[in-house]
Amino acid sequence: MALTFISANALKPRGRDFMVADGGGLYLRVWPSGKKVWLWRKKVNGKFQSRILGTFPELSIQAARKQCAIEQQPADDAALVPSATTMTFKEVYDLWFASKQSEIRDWRRIEQRFNKYLTSLFERVYADISPMEIYSILQIPVKLGHLETAQRLASWIAQMERYALTLGVIEILRLQSLGRTLPKSKKTHRAAFPPQELPMRMPDIMQMGLNSPIAWDMIRVGFFTLLRPGEYAAMRWEWIDLEQDVITVPAEAMKMKREHRVPISRQLKSVLLNIRRSSDFVFPGRGKAHDHVDFNALPRLFRRSGFQGILVPHGIRAIGRTWMA
Repeated sequence: MALTFISANALKPRGRDFMVADGGGLYLRVWPSGKKVWLWRKKVNGKFQSRILGTFPELSIQAARKQCAIEQQPADDAALVPSATTMTFKEVYDLWFASKQSEIRDWRRIEQRFNKYLTSLFERVYADISPMEIYSILQIPVKLGHLETAQRLASWIAQMERYALTLGVIEILRLQSLGRTLPKSKKTHRAAFPPQELPMRMPDIMQMGLNSPIAWDMIRVGFFTLLRPGEYAAMRWEWIDLEQDVITVPAEAMKMKREHRVPISRQLKSVLLNIRRSSDFVFPGRGKAHDHVDFNALPRLFRRSGFQGILVPHGIRAIGRTWMA
């Protein structure tokens, strides 16, 4: 059955990505993150070849159908296969990034870094980009002293290249060792203060929380659970059992990929009972019913509120760890 705007908009994300056919080789793929991507698919030599047309609702159903009709125009199937070698950096990135979204929680960081540093390559043919060009771009964050950012970019670019090799976009790997050419960042502890200072600091923390509608709830959940900020920012109501007084964080949401159970104290229960349920997420994103709050929202608030070098959200774990020890 052909899709309509209402039916496409009503599609809810699941535990893994799935596709809904519109007809004529046009499909709408829905990712666990809620992102919806138009795909044109055609079987060539017994295997499906796919091409991303755009995202919904930015690309309307009518526009996606028109693009799909254009893709159908080649007279023979052979014309589709060599197109992989002429894919642009952006086309490869879109495919790789879509697959990455279903694997990791901080995919927004990848999107932000690529859009900040690599847009000059987006329209270039991927296979024509040289290692020296990538190296020159990586020097931009290096010169700014953002060594960890440069290393992360090099790692993501290497992953993307392996993906491109699998697709047949390139024949050899050339970007795998770029990270070794970069200076290593010195590991530093996340900003935190000793537990003994908490009573003195708490009034400032409370004032910071009052400046944002959900910040104070998030900060308290951080203190009462000692979860990582990314874990409680993405917390779902289905993880919370208020009858058994336990939060069960699934393995895929944990850094160490092991299920984690957190007892619900009476203070934490009071916070959770007073949060209005308007989404599957405890802390929904602003104007995003099917997404959680931005992972970077709380760190930005801490910086703006004068806690730079004093405390970061992740430092709450350090305070708790020191206190328990």
